[in-house]
Amino acid sequence: MNNKQLERLNDNYFSKYIPCPLKLRCGEEILVYPTLVEDGDDYYKCINLFNFEKDKLIKIKELDTDEQRKMKIQAMIELQQMSYLEFLIRIVFPQDLELLNNLARLIQIVLKEDYVYCYNDKGQPYLDDNGKPCICVGNDKGELKYYINKTDFENLKQIILNQNNADYDNREMSDDVKEIVEMYYKTKIGDTTPPNFEKQKIYVMVKMQYTYEQLKQLPLRMFLQIYNMCFDVETNLINNILKSGFQATEMELKHPLYQPKRDFIAEAFTSKNTIDKIKNSLH
Repeated sequence: MNNKQLERLNDNYFSKYIPCPLKLRCGEEILVYPTLVEDGDDYYKCINLFNFEKDKLIKIKELDTDEQRKMKIQAMIELQQMSYLEFLIRIVFPQDLELLNNLARLIQIVLKEDYVYCYNDKGQPYLDDNGKPCICVGNDKGELKYYINKTDFENLKQIILNQNNADYDNREMSDDVKEIVEMYYKTKIGDTTPPNFEKQKIYVMVKMQYTYEQLKQLPLRMFLQIYNMCFDVETNLINNILKSGFQATEMELKHPLYQPKRDFIAEAFTSKNTIDKIKNSLH
């Protein structure tokens, strides 16, 4: 799925917060639903499935024997020849069943399907018409409705990530670029802790005066844009105060959501008042 296709989907579906159609290679057309805030915690956990780097799974070491190097190189070639879906089904899921459950939960969230299978009763992967591992989706009678092959999975992945985050960046980065970007943002936030999803939800509830029931029904994409908009307005206000010459410490002008994580026990023992009270109680 190229950028022009994603732009068309964004204009017609993502930005309107409505389900997006996806035509599968098996001929079935399915709908991909926007994730709601109430499913946000599960969604964030499940999309980690998309982040495995199979090219880094095997590393050749200096102390490896020639035979070990040969075996590792062969294994690396086999991994590179696998699609990402085949890599998950043949390598990742057998080692961690929780990740397989995460896949089923993700499909439940975005496709509204409850019966998801990757393996038959003998523990062997289900195969598509080309003999490659696939994801099977069935009904409550145990009948096959459709299957998702390797190409479908890549398209589904792109829809999910772009549908639920208006700021998602589809560009691929080299390891060097990733390292520079991570270092930049680590330096930028310093010793502060970025707000987790729970804090983001409470922040939006307070700013927009939503009830929790109202918040839960927001599309995640809309929620993130509201959060970012409110946050940016307050951050710009802080920056304008700085530019006006107002005298304040850097700590006082950090956004409340980005204050350094507090250690309440350590804080008690570093407070001058507390120390003075302890000293007085000893006399």
